[in-house]
Amino acid sequence: MKIGVLTFHHASNYGAVLQTYATCSILRRMGHQPFVLDYRPEGLYEHYFKMSWKRCGLLGQNFVNLRLNPKFRHFRERWLPVSSQCCRSHLELLKQVEELDAVFYGSDQIWNPKLFGGHLDPAFWASGIDSKICKVSISASFGGTDGLADSYGEQIAQLIQNFDVVSVREQHAADLIQQVSGLRATVLLDPVFSLESWEEVLEPMPGYEGCVFQFVLQQNQGVYDASRMLADRLDARIVSGNSGFKKRGSAVIPVTPSVGQWLWLIKHASHVVTNSFHATAFSTIFGKPFTVVELEGNMRPRNQRISNLLEWGGLRERMVPCLKDSDLNDQRLSAPDYSKFVCELNQGKARFHSFIENSLQ
Repeated sequence: MKIGVLTFHHASNYGAVLQTYATCSILRRMGHQPFVLDYRPEGLYEHYFKMSWKRCGLLGQNFVNLRLNPKFRHFRERWLPVSSQCCRSHLELLKQVEELDAVFYGSDQIWNPKLFGGHLDPAFWASGIDSKICKVSISASFGGTDGLADSYGEQIAQLIQNFDVVSVREQHAADLIQQVSGLRATVLLDPVFSLESWEEVLEPMPGYEGCVFQFVLQQNQGVYDASRMLADRLDARIVSGNSGFKKRGSAVIPVTPSVGQWLWLIKHASHVVTNSFHATAFSTIFGKPFTVVELEGNMRPRNQRISNLLEWGGLRERMVPCLKDSDLNDQRLSAPDYSKFVCELNQGKARFHSFIENSLQ
């Protein structure tokens, strides 16, 4: 089948492009012809970039963007089957999908109104699509659901009816949809968990093996302390994947890795320190020792999606408000027991593939 994938493929964000790659790769290996619909409505990606770097709270991000954007562009050109026509409006998008058999919406936060200036973009809700085209939401996310039922409940209840099949990434998203519409959505893993191998996209960074790799959405004191303590105990360097300049007197080595290098750094780190969902996800995929230092302040609600993932996989102890000296035992320094995680992951992969097969029948 010829399948269009509508998601946030164009953002200079590791999780965004990797979940797009995973979705397309899985569909292709199942015998379909996927391609990414190049939908870039005015303001979406500008806001996405702004939010991403604002929450990092780091200096020199204009410099980082100048170095990162070409690397993300190279990854998209090399690995993502992006449509040749760029759509700037919902109407243009509707014309591009006329000859498709199906459209997959997601993954990522395609239903987060904050990314659309406080609105729900109908393009990401399958509005106006011909009934002969199968419309599937695949691990779609609201980002967070606090207050959405009150502010957008009626809209969501109406828009969700556009889909033939609905799946979401988080249980709280399924709960919201059932609350406002009565519809029971399937909860699936993020697509990155269902790809069998990431080897083809890895790009080595010789000399950075065995580092404490730090990748965060919020650089707080807890992150700094945890990285320093772990590096001291492991006799390793601290390498930051989202810091543009080396600060005077800092032990942190900043890098601006390509997508493949970012994956390689996680896979070959002695320990990963993060509060990013996708950095946590790939730490578990590669079976790494890792520590999640909780987000603080107005970003605290975003801890939920990571804590849900860790509880699901029996790894909740890897997430802490801060790391203490008493926490630096052999259990913390080494890889956790992944036995429950692997069992749940295998079942999750089977559900993901079955969902796609059943959706397209």
